[in-house]
Amino acid sequence: MATILIAEAEGDIFDILRTRLENHGYTVLGASDGAQALQALRNEQNRVDLVITGVQMPKMNGLELGYQLRTEYPRLPVIYISAYAAQNVVKRAWQLRNAQVPEDFVFLMLPFSEEELLHAVRTALVAG
Repeated sequence: MATILIAEAEGDIFDILRTRLENHGYTVLGASDGAQALQALRNEQNRVDLVITGVQMPKMNGLELGYQLRTEYPRLPVIYISAYAAQNVVKRAWQLRNAQVPEDFVFLMLPFSEEELLHAVRTALVAG
């Protein structure tokens, strides 16, 4: 089964995501911000198959993380989650960086169902 790195500052959200994904056989790693997520990816040496990141995080937010991932790990799929930002806000942030929105761009607005999460994960893994 795939290994998923979740970068999420909110512990409750992380715990829910981790539990749901582990219940379906995924291996889950965690980070509380983008900087920790990048370090975890570098330590795992390409063992991570997917990143799920919150948009709002301290130090390095999810958009900054996603942009950095496109540079260092261009084939690694990313799912963005947020309760605060609409999908078009995320797309606009990418455009302001003069970066193309990735083809495998996936955004989930909190709250979302377990089925929506699993569908997004399966879709992103196939695209990656």
